[in-house]
Amino acid sequence: MFHFKSFRGRILSFFLGLIIIIQISSLFFIDYANTQNARELVGEALNVTSQSFNNQIISRNNGLTQAGRLLSGDFAFKTAYASGSTATFTTALGNHRQRIGANLMFLLSIEGMLVTSSGSNTASFKTADGMFFFPGFIDNAIKDGAASGLVSIDNNIYSLIAVPLLTPVPTAWIVLGFEIDDALIRQLQLESHAHVSLLTNIEHIWNVGISTLSSNEQELLTEILKMDTTKIGETFDITLGDETYFTFIKELPSAGDLSIFAVLKRNSSEALAPYNRIRNILIILLIMALIISFVAGGVIASSVTRPVRSLVQLAGQIQKGEYQNKIEINQRDELGHLADAFNDMSKGLFERDKVRNLLGKVISPEIAEELINKDVKLGGEEKEITILFTDL
Repeated sequence: MFHFKSFRGRILSFFLGLIIIIQISSLFFIDYANTQNARELVGEALNVTSQSFNNQIISRNNGLTQAGRLLSGDFAFKTAYASGSTATFTTALGNHRQRIGANLMFLLSIEGMLVTSSGSNTASFKTADGMFFFPGFIDNAIKDGAASGLVSIDNNIYSLIAVPLLTPVPTAWIVLGFEIDDALIRQLQLESHAHVSLLTNIEHIWNVGISTLSSNEQELLTEILKMDTTKIGETFDITLGDETYFTFIKELPSAGDLSIFAVLKRNSSEALAPYNRIRNILIILLIMALIISFVAGGVIASSVTRPVRSLVQLAGQIQKGEYQNKIEINQRDELGHLADAFNDMSKGLFERDKVRNLLGKVISPEIAEELINKDVKLGGEEKEITILFTDL
């Protein structure tokens, strides 16, 4: 077992040890609370970003829906459709698409047969038997009178809306759509400081539709999501390469049979940078506090142990029979009282030694010792003795 060689070292070690424990514990709990707070704030920010992204899609869908209803009520378009002239209403469809800024526009029969279309990659939306590629989307339109949602074709993601063509009863479906392109998610990335990815999931198979991540990071992301798909709507950590990301997944309303998710990721190092600066400041303050505590502890320990050392020195002198020395401690506390007691004791021992020496000069040492060590009673003391007289 370790033993301190000095009282000062014991006091200083206890004082500094207590300060270190308190400071390190405080640093740990403050850092933990800051990290948890950062995680919650980043999670809320990612959730707000995903909601903002969804609201942007809804806003554009509402614009397309309004444009589709205007076209549905356009007398010239309805007349062209009723005439059966495919070329005429195909031209009208294209002109209207360009005017409203839609990427895709379709005219479907009431049963979902694709009649004509305008825009790029529209052939992919037609099945081999001429039907629209997403029958569930049309079923929803028939059921609710209109429909909207996201679909994926060839790893491209589109937002579609469907409104009926009224003549005056529903006789066809006008479908408009826009592509979720790189420009849209890059703008969202700039606003949120988070990577944005749109992924599809069908039968636990994840595919990246569009993303701000690199190709390697996209592959790693799909591999990680295959292992765990239970954290939708929560903030969790994933590691892509050498970087760790706070990640939030939100399911978006889809129009097809597959599910579409927005995956938002924020670099944890960037998110925690302000809190890491606070941690560094706290570490510097901790070091400064330890230095100050070491100096202050040394001063306090010295102020306590200096009179104790003086008392120890006086006790050693008394042990050697040197009773004439005194200790001067200008304190009113317990140490001051103890010093006064030592001085009184030293004085008493000095006087007792002086009396012993004096008695030893006039009577035998044995009687002097007995007088000093025993209580003396006035009136003398009776003792039985034997006296032997001899005559030579």
